[in-house]
Amino acid sequence: MAKQFNQDSLKAWTARLGEWAVITFGPAKAEALRRRIVQELDELQEELLGEPGTGVVLAHRIEKEMGDVLVTMLVYAHHTGIDMGAVLEKVQSLNESRKWKRHGDGTGQHVKE
Repeated sequence: MAKQFNQDSLKAWTARLGEWAVITFGPAKAEALRRRIVQELDELQEELLGEPGTGVVLAHRIEKEMGDVLVTMLVYAHHTGIDMGAVLEKVQSLNESRKWKRHGDGTGQHVKE
């Protein structure tokens, strides 16, 4: 059985970021926050694909965009009352119960049953 992680830190970050967003930007609408997450995901995708023409990937730019995605997701979670710790527990429990096909490159796909 997998070791449970301490959700308190994630809950604290969700509250801190959610409260910061309200103070900084004012009350948000869920639809606007969803659009913002998509925008941040697009920016992360651009960095993961690398510089146009060269494909050069810069780790510090990926790190920044990953941070932006995580922040916007946690702000959305705060706004909508989603407990991301519980979400992670649920999803990882499901992942650990699945059968997986390895791709041989450090990734894989779950086998549909």
